[in-house]
Amino acid sequence: MNIAAPQTFAVGGLIREQRRRMKLTLTQLGERSGVSAGYLSQVERENAVPSLATLGQIALALGLEIEHFVSVPKATNAITRQNNRARFHIGDSSVVYEKLAVEHPANDLSSLILTIPPGYESEVASHEGEEIIYMLEGQIEQTIADARYVLGVGDSLHFRGGLPHSWSNPFDKAAKIVWTGTLTLFRELSMAKKNKPGLHRVGAKPNKEETEVKILKSLMMAAAFTLPMAAGAAQAATPENALVVAQNIDDIVAIDPAQAYEFTSGELVTNIYDRMVQYDAEDPTVLAAGLAESWEIDAENKTIVFQLRDGAVFHSGNPVRAEDVAFSLGRVIKLNLTPAFILAQLGWTAENVDEMVTTGDGTVTIKYDGDFSPAFVMNVLAARLRQLSTKSWLWPMKLMATWAMHG
Repeated sequence: MNIAAPQTFAVGGLIREQRRRMKLTLTQLGERSGVSAGYLSQVERENAVPSLATLGQIALALGLEIEHFVSVPKATNAITRQNNRARFHIGDSSVVYEKLAVEHPANDLSSLILTIPPGYESEVASHEGEEIIYMLEGQIEQTIADARYVLGVGDSLHFRGGLPHSWSNPFDKAAKIVWTGTLTLFRELSMAKKNKPGLHRVGAKPNKEETEVKILKSLMMAAAFTLPMAAGAAQAATPENALVVAQNIDDIVAIDPAQAYEFTSGELVTNIYDRMVQYDAEDPTVLAAGLAESWEIDAENKTIVFQLRDGAVFHSGNPVRAEDVAFSLGRVIKLNLTPAFILAQLGWTAENVDEMVTTGDGTVTIKYDGDFSPAFVMNVLAARLRQLSTKSWLWPMKLMATWAMHG
């Protein structure tokens, strides 16, 4: 039996093109689609490949049908044959999709066969509708909210798409599944819009926070252009034996360490903020002291006590306090920022994080609840999302925006 090779569809450039045509920022598109701005930036630069469900959310937010990105032949009747079924994959992802369902005006279901190679991990997604997975071959690991399931041949799983979920194949053989859901991937756009709750109108009036951020960006741009001009026409020559590097910075979405996941902002954040613990520069497999000079691990009680380094200060000159550490950790969970789903694995919620992260005299005690080793917790605390900020960090930005509006 001859089965055609799957088609490949690159989507990052098309998403960027449509977003810019609509004059949307990454943040605005993220709000419309329910996909984080950081992840959208990675997708646009072809550094990440969205699942078909996530691509459907993005397409709808851009006012497009998913066929704009994935153009596969439409079945002419209710039967699809194995040897001529539409097969495709997105970008350089090695997941192969086979389209099972056909289009009818009143369709409620989309259905696909997915072939998932060893080592694949999807992004975390949430969307309207329900999903059913049925295993044809191999095994996958499915995570739904705080629960994790290993599914093998013949197993099935039915869940609400509104719960944060992801899936992976950490095994050594490819897996094949039938996915069926009420997420309307290949339905007419007018029908999808009608059934999509909370869809933002294109060109909707920005809220107060968006207005303030725009003003702050304008102030920063004005300063960038004004300060060099104030120095007059003289320009410094490049010193001999010096390398001048120019870098595109249009991928910056934020410089908040809990939201900055782009290449450029990642470099900035790494140089601006310190972490509790960090990877040793000469041996990245070893964790070294950062703002915490030492720590004690109680694996039995799932507790880690960090002793903060004396004399550490913020750029403002204010001392780094244990309360600032607790604030930096807690705000991610309480505001449900991008890395919240990682910290949630520690058993933290907006309701209990103040009890899970407590402070003492120069100490921070972190409790966790989960079936994993303390080494996992330490590596989470060494990641970029755990760079620290003070409670007063947000206020200068708020005041600048207020001054621009009322000054």
